[in-house]
Amino acid sequence: MKKTRSRLLSLLLVGILIASVVPVQAAFSDTTPYRFDHVASCSIALTISSKGLATCTSNMILRDGVTAEMTVTLYKSTDKKSWDYVKSWDTSGLLALALEKSYYVMSGHYYKAVLSADIYNSSGSLVESITSTSNIHYY
Repeated sequence: MKKTRSRLLSLLLVGILIASVVPVQAAFSDTTPYRFDHVASCSIALTISSKGLATCTSNMILRDGVTAEMTVTLYKSTDKKSWDYVKSWDTSGLLALALEKSYYVMSGHYYKAVLSADIYNSSGSLVESITSTSNIHYY
């Protein structure tokens, strides 16, 4: 009995140690944390309603001293390998950019949204180009 309790306690401690070193995934998996030089954060999400209304939601927060031109593009596929253009939207600005646009899509396809942006310094020179992709959804 004492030996079994000791083994269970050891297994519990090992489990806690393993869980403490495994990285935890962010709750909003489409958010890109600090992997860019001039972008503090960016996110792109795609939702599709039961009636086929695809909504692309994107946000980008820039670091000081830069501006950006952001494009969100919706793509479709039948096999998740070859992607065809569906629709795109553009915006530009500084500090924070947000874009939420909707478009009715056809059933029987996979869909994804791609955020791409060019970042410019105060002199107007391109300093960075970024891309982020949403999760893939089937409708």
